[in-house]
Amino acid sequence: MRSGDQMQRSFSQSQPYKLWTCHKNHLTSLDFLLEANLTQLQKLILRSNDLSVINVEVFEALPSLQYLDLWGNPFACNCSNADFIHWAIFNRQVYVNRAFQYKCASPASHLGALLLEFNFRWCWESAGFVCFVSSSALVLLTLLGSFIHHFLRVSLLYSFYLLRAFLYHRQRQGCAEIYDAFVSYNVHDEEWVYRELVPELEERQGWRLCLHHRDFQPGKAIMENITDAIYSSRKTLCVISQQYLHSEWCSREIQMASFRLLDEKDVLVLLFLEELSSNQLSPFFRMRKLLRRRTYVSWSGARATVHSVTYLILQGVKYLDKSLLVFACEILPLQKLDLKSSKMSTLDNSLQSCSQLTHLDLSFNSLTNITPDALQMLTHLSELNFGGNDVTSVPLTIRNMSSLRSLSLAFNLIQKLDCLDFSGLWLLTELVLKSNKLVELNSCVFQDLHNLQTLDVSLNRLHEFDDSFILSLPNLLVLVAEKNNIEKLQKGVFKNMSKLTDLKLDAQRGIDLEMGTWDGLTNLRNLIISPAFLYDSNFFNLPMLDTLHFSVSDTKCFWWQNDVQSFKNLTFFLSEEPFCDSHSFVQTPHLLHLEVKNNEIWRPDAAFFQPITALQTLDLSQNHLTSLDFLLEANLTQLQKLILRSNDLSVINVEVFEALPSLQYLDLWGNPFTCNCSNADFIHWAIFNRQVYVNRAFQYKCASPASHLGALLLEFNFRWCWEFAGFVCFVSSSALVLLTLLCSFIHHFLRVSLLYSFYLLRAFLYHRQRQGCAEVYDAFVSYNVHDEEWVYRELVPELEERQGWRLCLHHRDFQPGKAIMENITDAIYSSRKTLCVISQQYLHSEWCSREIQMASFRLLDEKKDVLVLLFLEELSSNQLSPFFRMRKLLRRRTYVSWSGARGHRGLFWEKVRRALQSGTELPAEGLLPPDV
Repeated sequence: MRSGDQMQRSFSQSQPYKLWTCHKNHLTSLDFLLEANLTQLQKLILRSNDLSVINVEVFEALPSLQYLDLWGNPFACNCSNADFIHWAIFNRQVYVNRAFQYKCASPASHLGALLLEFNFRWCWESAGFVCFVSSSALVLLTLLGSFIHHFLRVSLLYSFYLLRAFLYHRQRQGCAEIYDAFVSYNVHDEEWVYRELVPELEERQGWRLCLHHRDFQPGKAIMENITDAIYSSRKTLCVISQQYLHSEWCSREIQMASFRLLDEKDVLVLLFLEELSSNQLSPFFRMRKLLRRRTYVSWSGARATVHSVTYLILQGVKYLDKSLLVFACEILPLQKLDLKSSKMSTLDNSLQSCSQLTHLDLSFNSLTNITPDALQMLTHLSELNFGGNDVTSVPLTIRNMSSLRSLSLAFNLIQKLDCLDFSGLWLLTELVLKSNKLVELNSCVFQDLHNLQTLDVSLNRLHEFDDSFILSLPNLLVLVAEKNNIEKLQKGVFKNMSKLTDLKLDAQRGIDLEMGTWDGLTNLRNLIISPAFLYDSNFFNLPMLDTLHFSVSDTKCFWWQNDVQSFKNLTFFLSEEPFCDSHSFVQTPHLLHLEVKNNEIWRPDAAFFQPITALQTLDLSQNHLTSLDFLLEANLTQLQKLILRSNDLSVINVEVFEALPSLQYLDLWGNPFTCNCSNADFIHWAIFNRQVYVNRAFQYKCASPASHLGALLLEFNFRWCWEFAGFVCFVSSSALVLLTLLCSFIHHFLRVSLLYSFYLLRAFLYHRQRQGCAEVYDAFVSYNVHDEEWVYRELVPELEERQGWRLCLHHRDFQPGKAIMENITDAIYSSRKTLCVISQQYLHSEWCSREIQMASFRLLDEKKDVLVLLFLEELSSNQLSPFFRMRKLLRRRTYVSWSGARGHRGLFWEKVRRALQSGTELPAEGLLPPDV
């Protein structure tokens, strides 16, 4: 006897087998056939071995198998053989010889029983039970989740953040606070915070404040920023208004502060911007509770007091009395005085006593008359703002103010500058002449301004510079000359400005540039220019240029690959005109910052950004963009800052941000956002993402639909959009559990009926198919394997050999390779009669029951006398009572009894012959009386 491994090796070394026989070799397993490569084996005979469990995977490894004989093996009638029993009954390819006679050898309770009558389906009922339990648990879990989401979500969220705050507090024990106070306020009150609170507490009182939009860390989740801010500050200052009470995020901030209050006591300060009645506070139980226990201050009831004032703001005073100015000047610590927008028309000596002032703001009044000695006593003045008045010439009072460092005469009516207007201003570093009516600049005007570093002459009527700067401004760093009428720049106009770093020459019309215009600007880094023509980049000859802002007139567009292709060191580029070519930046591989604004027709694509993959900052504001999908394949993996202000973006695709892995800052201010479920993913991302700081996200407003117009985008309840998914899950799981219950019910209570109906249907279809076909046999003999000996000893010799009938028998005439049920159906419809040999074992046999069912259906369907019942033994009514179908047939059909004819065998066989010989049409009365 050889082992399975030896057999497997012998198979692999031999010629292909078609027949393999192995008798009495005590084989216990067929697994060695799995890798034996017997793909051409057709016949397998394994009689009288020790095979108790058959692995059906073996037959998948034998694709050509047609005949199998396992007679004489000690089969185990349990669930380990369920797959083999099912395969033996229903497979259509392999004929299993004498399968209905295989007997059980174990367990003891099934000893001697037939293998194929073992109820293998019982083994699979546990799977249905597991499915039922699983789906029931799933639907219960879904119901529980839905209940929690709808009724306990707020409480759980609150508990979660309190727990986080508690853990954060434990973690930070012993750490020093970074700020004096965290200011919690609603976005509607931001203007008051920055106008009143921040200047007072930070600039005048010197407190370190933590503010949302200034100090929150980009890229960190909003709730983490809030928690950090509260626990990094000594106090939390809540600026409370009606909008504050209705804000979800403000509510969370005060919840965190409340928890810290319970733990650390005096850390919460309440500041009411407006009076709130008890009725208004009634829905806000937490706030009412705090008011009963905490001291608070009210802005609406406050009255300002003056003490130790260093900065006095009197801007917007309707009637500025001289006595008020005298009073202000008597405040000895006063250093800064703001008289902006006070409707002053004349400035006399009323400020003479303010000699301690260092900063004076007289902007946006109606000053036309300024006395020559108005400011002569202000010997410490370093910053003076005369902007926004009606003066037509430079006031004489500023001459020889040697302490002055910054002077603004912007937005006046000055038409001409005299050579002595700025005499004696030796320390002046900043001069602003923006938005006047200047037509020309003479070099003598700046003869004393040797320390001037910043000069702004934008928005005037200058036509040319000539020699204005040739000798006068050797230390100038910044020159702003935008929006003038300059048409041409001569060669060498800037040759004495070797220190100049920033030059802005943007004009309404293009400026004609001569060759050599930029000579001398060896340190120029930032240039804004509107050239009349686009020159070759060599024309510029600016080796240190880092930032270039081109504004091309007449809405021309750039063809960069021919125009500025040698700017290889350029890192910052700004444009307010469209690009004609998607390959504009092929020659600028080091570009880090790109701004393209105010274009109505330009639509960028991914190819436009392919050459500048090192880009770190991208500003595409005011371009009427409606989608960001072009960034999906732009390969901007190093982009850190993305600004898309004032476009037409209504729905944001968050997949774009997955394509920008290095993004840290995003600004979408001024876009017409849609507040519906199409933006749910973006809202969730903006709130909870930990990497990207979304600038002013809490101020984004809805533009549609009309029901949400003006509402805040981040206060849109995006979770509602996802409730539908929960509902679908609920319905699906409910349907699944109902389907499982229905299947379980059908399996347990209607299985037999359905199976019977199925086979009746198959028989009906088979009958329709075989109409007109001649019968092959005179009778199909339906019997149990226990009665096989009687059939072959008595019935077959009598009916076939002596009477000459053609009989169809299971183990002799069934076609190998065809499913058993097909063989049964073929046998019944290929025979004139069906002869049922009935015994006690027959009644308990599932397969015999199916045979008589098929015959009964043919009887009912064809209305023919095709069924003959032959009883081998006497059966009482009690024995027949469980077999309703048999009892019904006995009442309606003729039958013969072997047990009652033992002394009259000849008469018995004659009756059988007559029954087989009789016509197939039923008699008119439909029934015959019993013969025995």
